[in-house]
Order: sequence, then structure tokens, then C-alpha cells
Amino acid sequence: MGPKLHALKTAIDAKYTAEDQEITQKIELVRLDYRHRRSAADATVAQVVTQLQKLEDELSDAQRNLDRYQSVSFLKYLSA
Repeated sequence: MGPKLHALKTAIDAKYTAEDQEITQKIELVRLDYRHRRSAADATVAQVVTQLQKLEDELSDAQRNLDRYQSVSFLKYLSA
């Protein structure tokens, strides 16, 4: 292989190596961004689930109170 051809091959190899490194860095940045967004979304979902459970508990309590009130009111109506 002549010196010019060897220099050209070396330059091309260096260029592709640099491009491979750049692509690898971009892939890692995308992965990190995805992990961050996924983590934030998971935290949001957990918070919403907790709020939903609290609301369901409050609704259940309200339903029990309503049932008790209706039962007492009906008994008062019957005794009147």
C-alpha cells in the first residue's frame, strides 16, 4: 500500500471513528433523557394513584355516612 493510500485510509478510519463516537454519545444522551422522563412519569403516576386511593376512601366513607343517615331517617319516619 502506497503512502498516499495509507494516509487516506488512516484519515477515513479516523473520521468514521469520530462519527461512531458522536453517535454513541447521542445514543447515551437519548437513553439518559428517556430514563429521566420515565422516572418523572413513574413518580407522577404513583402520586396520582395515591390521590385516587384517597378519593376512593373518602367516597367510601361518604357512602357509609349516607347509608347511616338514610337508615336513621327512615327509622325516625317510621316511629313518627
